[in-house]
Amino acid sequence: MNKTKKTSASLIALALATSTVAPYAAAQTYELRSVYAQIDGQTYVFPASDMADLLAQGKSVTHVEITTGHVFAIGDYSKELAKSKNKPMSAIFAQLIEDKKYLSESEITRLNASYDGQVETDGKDGDITVTVPKPPAPTIKPVVISDIITMRDVPNAVTIKFSKPPKNIEALITGEFIELEHNGEVFRLMYARSGVYDNEAIFRVVDGKRLHNNVSYNVTIAGDWAETTIKNVTIKNETPFVERIEGPSTVDASIVVNGKFDYAELRYVGVTQYGDTTELPTTTVLEKVALDGKALATSDYTFRGGVLTLKNKLMPKSTIETTFSFKVKGRTERTTLTTTVNEFAPAEAARVELALDTTKPFYEGQDMTVKAKVFDQYGEEMKTAQVDWQVGSLQLTGSLTEKVTLQNSGSVVVTATVNGHTASQTITVLAAPKPAKIEVAVTPGNYFNGDDLPVTAKVFDQHGTEMRNQKVDWTVGDAKKLAGKQSDVLTLQIVETPEEFVGTKPLTAGEYKFKGGTDVVKTLTLTYSEALTTKDLKIDEFIVDGIKATKVTPSGDNDILILTFAEPLTITDKETLTVSTPKLKDAVGNEQDEEQKFSVIIKDGKLQLKN
Repeated sequence: MNKTKKTSASLIALALATSTVAPYAAAQTYELRSVYAQIDGQTYVFPASDMADLLAQGKSVTHVEITTGHVFAIGDYSKELAKSKNKPMSAIFAQLIEDKKYLSESEITRLNASYDGQVETDGKDGDITVTVPKPPAPTIKPVVISDIITMRDVPNAVTIKFSKPPKNIEALITGEFIELEHNGEVFRLMYARSGVYDNEAIFRVVDGKRLHNNVSYNVTIAGDWAETTIKNVTIKNETPFVERIEGPSTVDASIVVNGKFDYAELRYVGVTQYGDTTELPTTTVLEKVALDGKALATSDYTFRGGVLTLKNKLMPKSTIETTFSFKVKGRTERTTLTTTVNEFAPAEAARVELALDTTKPFYEGQDMTVKAKVFDQYGEEMKTAQVDWQVGSLQLTGSLTEKVTLQNSGSVVVTATVNGHTASQTITVLAAPKPAKIEVAVTPGNYFNGDDLPVTAKVFDQHGTEMRNQKVDWTVGDAKKLAGKQSDVLTLQIVETPEEFVGTKPLTAGEYKFKGGTDVVKTLTLTYSEALTTKDLKIDEFIVDGIKATKVTPSGDNDILILTFAEPLTITDKETLTVSTPKLKDAVGNEQDEEQKFSVIIKDGKLQLKN
């Protein structure tokens, strides 16, 4: 707040001259709305009517603002006002806008003005009061206490640690207190000095009291100078010492593994006056070890580093007694501890092994036997157990031995889990086997039509492994057998066609070898070897034993004719076979001799032609 008693008349007159807008306001577009004044380095915004008083009090008016939101520097506004004494205010503002003398939005933002400045003028004595908002006091965050630490052998002070303390931490905590309370008794501790590290400070009891050792105190911050999540602290200002010795109350009975039992180990520790465990004091002496009331010889045990190892077999319900002596603050303490041997616990799975037969390859889609061996905590193999199996993507719960169908190929992990114990093994599973190669073997010998012929086929898959019990489609000559065995017997059945009948015009009788001993034919071959060949003939049809050939096919140089019949010609038990041709025509269509006929005589496995 600023207040002045007297003002300059000339200054007020200037203010009135530059701020009066009422005579022109009703009819004009632009009006003065507010003024900017800088007070104590901060810019504030006042109503336009306060401009005269601000100038009268000597405040620095820096800018003016009109109703359209345009803001002009006071210097530009004063210059335009001096040049245009008789112009209305609206025209002056219009000229400033036309000359682009107004501030940009970013320039207005940089003014960082507050909009709550006020000016009051006392009508009686002319006092002028300028009121501006008081800048808010900066927020001071309380310091954070992260730990309260006992000071050894100092009964009336503690070390306080701060989390990320500011540089002026000492100024913030000087004269501040914390309170420690136990059973209604309150201790006030005040900052005394800085600690060893920058984030530490020593707080000391102010009323001369001594904090009680090994007592838990409730923590309270006196005031709002600090905050903490610590609710209580236990004072441990006395140097720790071993107050007593502790050992195991029970121990497991000896377990026999492979004919030997494990030595029992009993671990002993020291306990301080604060209840913390620590190593045994160097003054500790193991005076006596007794098993079921009988003292053991020193050769029956060893004692090193607080571990007592017994070389005797421990049976359930046995009792072990150990007697120790040690120094406490200069005096000798003696204590006897008792340990009871537990009953044998029920057998439970402790180890799992897989027993997979990997001597043969594994194939996708085939069955596989998985087997697990389970051992209890005593090393004995268990005869029964529930096993959680996983073979690739297949999961099942079963017994120690299960049969599964392999559903995946490639690397497959087999896992057996019993009572949280697991064994795993990776196997390679080949793709499902498919026949890829066949090797055929025939028993050597002389065979005739109708004889039995032993045949054997070896079948191999794509992995080169021989396959068993495969169905084989056999073909030997004209004999066929579908879906036969890999080792099978076929009856020979050979059907052949006499290759050719050789003749002239007219056909000449003679004997021709009959290949194969066939009794059924579907084709005959005629060969002309004289000057008049089939190139010179137009042959319409051939009739053999009364059956008309359905197809006559020239071959070679057209001197060979192949006759094809719709149905086989049966020559079984026939001595002759009559072949006839119609009248032949030469190349220009002239008929030749009469219809030609000749016979085939079957004798002694040969064909004889007769005309």
